[in-house]
Amino acid sequence: MLTNKCVVGKRVLIVALSTIMVGILFWLLMAAAYAIPSTQLTTKANQSRAILKQEGVLWMQNAALTSGAHYDNYTTYHMLNIAVQSVDNPFLDAVSSRLYQGSDPDDGLMHAIAGESNAAYQRYWHGYVTFLRPLLVFFDIKQIRLICQTTFFVLLVAVVARLTMRMRMGGGILSLILTGSHCILGAAQAAETLPFFSSFAISLVASLVAISLSQRSFNRVSSGVWSESFVLFLTFGATGALTVFFDFLDNPILSFCIPACIYFCCIRERLTLRRVIGLFAAIGLGWCFGYAALWVFKWAATALVTGEDVFGQAFNQAFILTGGIEREGIERGPLQAIAANLRPLGFMRAVLFASLIGALVCILSSVIRYFRTKDDKLKTLLLVSVALLLISFVPYLWYAVLSDHSIMHAGLMTYRDQIGALFPWLAIIALTVLLAYQKRKGAKEIDESNRSFLD
Repeated sequence: MLTNKCVVGKRVLIVALSTIMVGILFWLLMAAAYAIPSTQLTTKANQSRAILKQEGVLWMQNAALTSGAHYDNYTTYHMLNIAVQSVDNPFLDAVSSRLYQGSDPDDGLMHAIAGESNAAYQRYWHGYVTFLRPLLVFFDIKQIRLICQTTFFVLLVAVVARLTMRMRMGGGILSLILTGSHCILGAAQAAETLPFFSSFAISLVASLVAISLSQRSFNRVSSGVWSESFVLFLTFGATGALTVFFDFLDNPILSFCIPACIYFCCIRERLTLRRVIGLFAAIGLGWCFGYAALWVFKWAATALVTGEDVFGQAFNQAFILTGGIEREGIERGPLQAIAANLRPLGFMRAVLFASLIGALVCILSSVIRYFRTKDDKLKTLLLVSVALLLISFVPYLWYAVLSDHSIMHAGLMTYRDQIGALFPWLAIIALTVLLAYQKRKGAKEIDESNRSFLD
């Protein structure tokens, strides 16, 4: 039997090697994308530029729609600017992320297509280059948007199908809630917008993995290396790593909230408070570690190759995004950031607040009923509900920490992080009602209609 020190040592080694290997893999993927001759991108890049110029920097597909219909063409310009750059050395360009800063985004893209660059955007991985650059060989920006949106809907349907198979009636209800939460907060339009697509796609892919993991039997022995908590740590670490690789700091927190909620909803075995705390910690720490570690890896690789003070630039920008610098005439702070992201919701704020109140009432009801009956199913429901409630507060914690960034981009993109709050609140309500309904029908029918934690 392995000693605790041996287990910890092996886990640290696995995490360290995995981090290095993933970082190298990301670098190689970027280099492979930049190995595509830039001349093959010119035609579609020029067509894309013409489309963006016609639409404008901030274009609405339909003026009657809410802010969820905005296309962030400003960021799209910069993504294309970086993707179409001519290549001297694929391995160098993979970390230097050169671009041309012109008088406006369109001017910058024009010069970039001509093979010119005068600046570098080194803080981010810009992993979207790995799919954007190959796609630009064959498709313009409108066609790429369609590909992104189609991919989003395919992934959503896959999650819906797996949830329904996993939990039957409960899965069907959760699928409706998941789809509704995305629709209410403009995910369909966001998935069609190039800068927003990655975080939504990653959250759905991670959700599929979470459903599969919920069906596994893990080593419950404390001395085992591959325990449930450690596997979840690695899984969500990989999710955080993929998020920092592809995402442009638009809606990264969704890749944590959505799959984490789904995992807790799909757990088959009975829960204890200790296990819930352990799983929540493993999932949260795993995602944070993967997100932070691969960001640091990018800065280190860039500093090593270019010799520039990337760490200094990154920390300075982080200081700004967290509200460390006062801006004249603009009030900054955690509460202001949360308020700014509630504002774009309009009348949907009522839906959000009603969902929160409903979830709290359901949890209180479950507490009262559990102390009266000591029912195991109620206990499990209560523990799952508490886990979902904790997850639902993460988007608002994100707003509070990155207050400046959350205020500046509230109306365009960051408000959508609240899908990570709306979904768990509605899930708490639905699962509470479902358990009450099933109990009325009898224990036999409960077991036959649901194969989740309600078993």
